[in-house]
Amino acid sequence: MDIALQPVKRKVIDIPADTFRFLSIKAAGKGMNLKKYIENLLQKDVEDLEAMDDNNLYSHLMQNIPDGLVPADKNEQDEFRKWLKQ
Repeated sequence: MDIALQPVKRKVIDIPADTFRFLSIKAAGKGMNLKKYIENLLQKDVEDLEAMDDNNLYSHLMQNIPDGLVPADKNEQDEFRKWLKQ
């Protein structure tokens, strides 16, 4: 996946001072600035996920992001039923 061809999003993040210093040193050691180094780390993380087959990816998501595994409470069920009747 080429970052230059994809639409980009901006996000301001807070990094602890020690982490900032460590990552800056690692980036300098690789001959790049900190921003580019972090972008590359994030891209590699995405590529690792893309390399997973669907079963492994689904298992990973269910373990780490269990969205949807919590049953709806009574109020949510009632609201949903009202919405369906519209």
